[in-house]
Amino acid sequence: FTPPRAQHRLRWRTEAMDTPGNFVASPSVPALRDPPAAAGVALRVLCVDDCETDVALVIAALKAGGYLPQYEQVCTRADLIAALERQRWDIVISDYAMPQFNGLEALAVVAPRCPDMPFILVSGAMGEETAVAAMKSGAHDYVLKGDLARLVPAVRRGLADLVEALAAPEPLAV
Repeated sequence: FTPPRAQHRLRWRTEAMDTPGNFVASPSVPALRDPPAAAGVALRVLCVDDCETDVALVIAALKAGGYLPQYEQVCTRADLIAALERQRWDIVISDYAMPQFNGLEALAVVAPRCPDMPFILVSGAMGEETAVAAMKSGAHDYVLKGDLARLVPAVRRGLADLVEALAAPEPLAV
């Protein structure tokens, strides 16, 4: 007997291999090793941001860190829900402040649907109290837009946490 969550983990890891030993777009691959910049590890990124320039900077930082991001940009609640239902993502990177939607609202949409998925907030100016509230609400990390050098390490930590969560044994039902 394999518990349903373990079956999900097994299926998810199997789907991450296109041939035995050749991993593709899997959150477990970049978290288990530190890819050199030339290696190019595929990463499916859902960007919640209303500014194309900011998304381009985030994607450039991920590429510089050795990832080959495949991404989609959304900026409304409805678009976020549609993107989450349309495909599986490895990580969500969200702006904190947007005119019609904010990062904490995006986190409230993502968390119940994908509880283990890393969620990173990016902000131009986020106070310490706001950052603590975001982390308590389930964000894995936050990065200031002026310090995007912290983004790749934050992504790696988030993916490592995901691998750990997927590897954790299921509690036995009593």
